[in-house]
Amino acid sequence: MSVEIFIDSQLSGATSGSLDQDYSYVGDFWNDKISSIKVYSGT
Repeated sequence: MSVEIFIDSQLSGATSGSLDQDYSYVGDFWNDKISSIKVYSGT
Protein backbone atom coordinates (compact mmCIF):
# COMPACT_ATOMS: atom_id res chain seq x y z
CA MET A 1 0.00 0.00 0.00
CA SER A 2 1.15 3.55 -0.63
CA VAL A 3 -0.27 7.00 0.03
CA GLU A 4 0.00 10.44 -1.49
CA ILE A 5 -0.43 13.52 0.70
CA PHE A 6 -1.69 16.90 -0.46
CA ILE A 7 -1.46 20.41 0.98
CA ASP A 8 -5.00 21.40 -0.12
CA SER A 9 -8.38 19.72 0.18
CA GLN A 10 -9.93 17.58 -2.54
CA LEU A 11 -6.56 16.06 -3.52
CA SER A 12 -5.13 19.32 -4.86
CA GLY A 13 -2.16 21.60 -4.32
CA ALA A 14 1.39 20.51 -3.60
CA THR A 15 1.83 16.75 -3.39
CA SER A 16 4.36 14.48 -1.75
CA GLY A 17 4.40 11.97 -4.56
CA SER A 18 3.77 8.35 -3.67
CA LEU A 19 4.97 7.27 -0.21
CA ASP A 20 5.33 3.57 0.49
CA GLN A 21 7.34 3.51 3.72
CA ASP A 22 6.62 4.29 7.36
CA TYR A 23 7.40 7.87 8.37
CA SER A 24 7.19 9.35 11.84
CA TYR A 25 8.03 12.84 10.53
CA VAL A 26 7.33 14.15 7.03
CA GLY A 27 9.52 17.25 7.26
CA ASP A 28 9.03 20.90 8.15
CA PHE A 29 7.23 21.74 4.90
CA TRP A 30 4.45 19.20 5.46
CA ASN A 31 4.14 19.60 9.24
CA ASP A 32 0.58 20.84 10.06
CA LYS A 33 -0.22 21.35 6.35
CA ILE A 34 -1.60 18.00 5.16
CA SER A 35 -5.26 18.43 4.18
CA SER A 36 -6.02 15.33 2.12
CA ILE A 37 -4.63 11.85 1.62
CA LYS A 38 -5.06 9.44 -1.29
CA VAL A 39 -4.53 5.77 -0.41
CA TYR A 40 -3.48 3.32 -3.12
CA SER A 41 -4.31 -0.30 -2.33
CA GLY A 42 -1.67 -2.95 -2.76
CA THR A 43 -1.85 -6.56 -3.77
